[in-house]
Amino acid sequence: MIRKFFSRLRRDKKGQGLVEYALLIAGVALISAAAVSLFGHKTSDMIAMVAAILPGAHTGDNGPVQSGHLIETAN
Repeated sequence: MIRKFFSRLRRDKKGQGLVEYALLIAGVALISAAAVSLFGHKTSDMIAMVAAILPGAHTGDNGPVQSGHLIETAN
């Protein structure tokens, strides 16, 4: 009975492709989450430094960029 179950399980490959794609997507998501948690603040600081160096259209635009804060918008 157990042999029959395992032999049928080895022959049945209907969901194999779906499982492989799901594992691939899960692996990419896990690696992406780890990269963001490790390098997120460094990337944010680097973008802030570049944005502070680039000239703006108005003198009021040339202020320092605070990492982690949202940009205020007016309606």
